[in-house]
Amino acid sequence: MKTIQVNKRTTKHISAKFAIQRFFFLMVAIMASMTFTACDSFNDDDDENGGGDGPGSISGKRIKTVVEAPVDGPVRTEHTYNSNGTLNRVDSYDASGKRVMYSTFTSNSDGTRAKHIQVDEAYTFATTEYIYFYNTDKTPQKMEGTISTGSTSTHVYTFQNGRKTREVISVRMGGTLVQEIELVYNYDNNGRRTTTTQTPKIGVPVTYTRTYNSDGTLRTVTYTVSGQTITKTFTWENGNSTVNEDHFLGY
Repeated sequence: MKTIQVNKRTTKHISAKFAIQRFFFLMVAIMASMTFTACDSFNDDDDENGGGDGPGSISGKRIKTVVEAPVDGPVRTEHTYNSNGTLNRVDSYDASGKRVMYSTFTSNSDGTRAKHIQVDEAYTFATTEYIYFYNTDKTPQKMEGTISTGSTSTHVYTFQNGRKTREVISVRMGGTLVQEIELVYNYDNNGRRTTTTQTPKIGVPVTYTRTYNSDGTLRTVTYTVSGQTITKTFTWENGNSTVNEDHFLGY
């Protein structure tokens, strides 16, 4: 009987540990998707309708790479575009240079993003399909993700004067809410995003702080987790694009 009892407790312990690990890596994948939805820009005269060159999004410039260090997991993302300026795909690599995640994007005929599919090749091994929804002014309203593990994530956006000011991410497993994350976006008097505060229901709040290049493109995003400061560094390339990246960036 003792042996049976020990085995039951051991099995229960292993199952609980696996569930916690699965949840943790799932959250990593979901938060990583916030980085992958970065893109491009409209003309300035579209800004009041949610378009326009957002802070860090300069006409004729688009993100090429994002390098994040020091972190475990994905450290570099590479963005590639279609000839019409819509985003084609984003590939993410670990420190060894191995691709660990990738996303492929589909756009509507007007250049807005329709959906993207994210494939996690190293952590959760999950595939997620994200669908984008807009109002009549083509301002993003929400993004819904269906994950192959049976979970879902919903990003709901709030805009004021053409700028995203708030985002709420809800994560559900089997229809049960397991995590909710609120992001509040702050801007200076010139309309340039300065900081983003990320507050999860489960976990510790994180503040992201931006710096910019002399041409106005986003240079770095810095944040601190568990006493360690991490920096995302952006490289830009010349080229046309169709989406204001700050509509979707989660920092």
